[in-house]
Amino acid sequence: MFVWGGWSLIAEPTPRVYDVLGISPCSGDSTCFRANDSFAHGWPLVILLALSAAYLVGVFIVQRGLTGRTVGSMLFMFEVVGEDLRPIGVGRAALRSLAGGIDYLPCCIPIVGVVTIAATPSRQRVGDLAAGSIVVDVRRNKSSSANGSGTEPSTPETGQRVGVHEQLPLRPPTVAAQAPPRPPGPLWDPSRQAYVLWDEANDRWLIFDASSQQWIVLTEG
Repeated sequence: MFVWGGWSLIAEPTPRVYDVLGISPCSGDSTCFRANDSFAHGWPLVILLALSAAYLVGVFIVQRGLTGRTVGSMLFMFEVVGEDLRPIGVGRAALRSLAGGIDYLPCCIPIVGVVTIAATPSRQRVGDLAAGSIVVDVRRNKSSSANGSGTEPSTPETGQRVGVHEQLPLRPPTVAAQAPPRPPGPLWDPSRQAYVLWDEANDRWLIFDASSQQWIVLTEG
């Protein structure tokens, strides 16, 4: 939208004589670009390209890396985070964007991306797999903050492994001496309406507190 808006301001219609003669208005001009029936050249085109590059880097790498969100993701209420549910940082956001080009093969149709999303437990595309990121629904975190917890805990099913976008067993995980190994990434606990994560280093379950945006120890009761 940003790029095409700028293009509509600087582009000129291609004179019909060029089409009649079968030549391009950009012939011999290294700062000229033609699209359909219009073209732009010189400093206006250079400035537009520079602003477009700055916009793409600023939004899809810097903003997404530092906050997990872009303008579009804020509208649709989702964010891109790491397995710890924190922003992935500028470096990993850049890797996600670069590797994400593979998702749009072949030829601008995201067939590869659709296949990898369907084939991975955490619904990750190639860019997510490369950067170690996941896409989460912001509305779930808001729901956990509003509803809180209060469900009586019980013993988890040993060895149960659930993907980040799948539901946990009816008996949610709790802190226990014989707790199962850390599952692959944060898990959505429908009973507590929050994400939980097994802390392997300290042998305990953590729960994500949406109000403070931090992992805290999941206590019984």
